[in-house]
Amino acid sequence: MKRLLALSLLAACSDYKVEDLEPSPGQLNNQPEPCITVDPETVQFTDLKVTVDPVQVQDVTVSNACEGDLEIYGIGLSEDDAPFRLGSIGSIFVPSGGQTSFSVTFDPQTANDWTTQVLLDSNDPNWPTKEVQLLATGIAPVIEVTPPVYDFGTPYIGCSYENEWKVRNVGNDTLTVDHFGFAADSDDFAFDPALDVNGELGWTLAPQEEATVYINYQGLDEFADQAYLTVSSSDPFTPQVLVSATGNALYYGDTSDDFAQSLQSSTDIIFTLDRSGSMDDDNALVVANFSTFVNTLTTLDADYHVAVVVDDDGCVRGGSNYIDASFSSSDAEATFSTMADILGNYGSYTEAGYTLAERGLQAANIGPGGCNEGMYRDEAFLSLVHVSDEVEQSSRTYSYYVSLFQAMKANPDDVVINAVAGDYPGGCGSADPGTGYYEGTVATGGLFLSLCTTDWGTHLESLAARSVALRSSFRLSSAPVPQTLEVKVNGTITTSGWRYNAATNAVVFERDHIPAGGSSIDVAYHLMPRCD
Repeated sequence: MKRLLALSLLAACSDYKVEDLEPSPGQLNNQPEPCITVDPETVQFTDLKVTVDPVQVQDVTVSNACEGDLEIYGIGLSEDDAPFRLGSIGSIFVPSGGQTSFSVTFDPQTANDWTTQVLLDSNDPNWPTKEVQLLATGIAPVIEVTPPVYDFGTPYIGCSYENEWKVRNVGNDTLTVDHFGFAADSDDFAFDPALDVNGELGWTLAPQEEATVYINYQGLDEFADQAYLTVSSSDPFTPQVLVSATGNALYYGDTSDDFAQSLQSSTDIIFTLDRSGSMDDDNALVVANFSTFVNTLTTLDADYHVAVVVDDDGCVRGGSNYIDASFSSSDAEATFSTMADILGNYGSYTEAGYTLAERGLQAANIGPGGCNEGMYRDEAFLSLVHVSDEVEQSSRTYSYYVSLFQAMKANPDDVVINAVAGDYPGGCGSADPGTGYYEGTVATGGLFLSLCTTDWGTHLESLAARSVALRSSFRLSSAPVPQTLEVKVNGTITTSGWRYNAATNAVVFERDHIPAGGSSIDVAYHLMPRCD
């Protein structure tokens, strides 16, 4: 009977379906729910010195305090590049009242302050994504070199430009800079670590402190140039930083100067005479034999200027500032006698031959309108002849005057000091030793002749021969880029035996390489531009 009753009830409810017996959504909401909690919610790591302190690990507990079962769908960091590592979670299923855990490792490679989150996705309907705050600081030096790349552009060849690079510590610990590596594909670059300012390497830079270094670029050709600077430091993340510089210089222009070595050698010869009373006889012999001196110069085919300086102001006496080859023998001797004025009144410097020569050659006297205009020529050999029976009595040392006279020439070898004085070091007869004069002759390769020898004709012949020299310096018409100078002697390129003197803008030949008389000297070069 009960079975029949049940079947009749089903027949009465023929529209009811089996699936209608499943729980409705409203019924599901009445199911127990999970709830996620974390401990701690904020993880604060202590400051960690990179590569010094050990890594730090802290655990986070995940609990389910509600009646439903908690399921962990995923766990990860909000920032992929943060210096944290997450350990595996103990279980992705946490029953009511249960808990699990995971670890967080802090392992920084450089300095920074991090605020990052661990994100846990779960089936908690109220907190589907739970956050765990991570706070940490890495302590380390951090190097920054700027600019990382620099282009000097296209300056003219010969111009030098410098740029500065800043080496800065942007970290939060002391940085040590211990090495610079510099490499370039040419000699056009030069590196300057400014050790005079920064000190020797092993620099220590506090946070935000910086040092400045320099790279210089002076293009010598039209090829592109590149240089690299490597800076090594105690930065644990980037122990080496590479920066670069480029440049591509251009020629401003070129020219050439052509010279001919004269068959006649040019020489300026300046006598200083001690006119104190004890020198009257000796000076008379100098004047009497001067024709021998001139005749020797003529025989040597020399282009000579001869003068005598005896007055304190350095001005040559008489109506002629110098004697040259246009004078007859008798006129030359008479003019020399006037210049010497051996019986006239003498001044304070009569026994200071170097001072008399200095006064005679001072710019005001030899320049345009000066009392000795034309006596001295820049390109000529300079021979000084001092005659005295006393020690040299100028206020400065002989070396000062040697340097003074040599500085007047592009080539110091174009100056020679000669003397006729008392024998050195003991003197002779009534003459004291020619101290001061003797050292000057040794320093310049000049002649030191005895005042006590009566053969003045031979003395003057020797002095004339020593005073003649071929031209050794050739002044250029324009300023060159020195590295581009090309020198030809008689059409053949020569790379040795000469140098460039920037002070006089001249090519100067060494004594053993002076071109012979009649030679052609051709100098080609690139022009030095205005380097603004």
